Amino acid sequence: MWNKNWKDEQYYYGNNRPSSLILTLGEESWTVDFPDEWEEFGVRFTSSVQTATLKVAINGVYEGTEWDDTVIAEIGVWYE
Repeated sequence: MWNKNWKDEQYYYGNNRPSSLILTLGEESWTVDFPDEWEEFGVRFTSSVQTATLKVAINGVYEGTEWDDTVIAEIGVWYE
């Protein structure tokens, strides 16, 4: 997951960045906290999850220095 603007350092710090997300898959939810670092972040579940839906809710942000919007650049889902 790239939970921030990756264009350059100005945009990274200028935009809000998620500090916490709530991931809901089917009937189960998890809160995931993110460090404020310019790196890709992976979430691995400890057990299998079967679902047809994924809901992502922003639970908290690191405040940006220039704009009051929150950036999630990309979300990828891998499965076996």
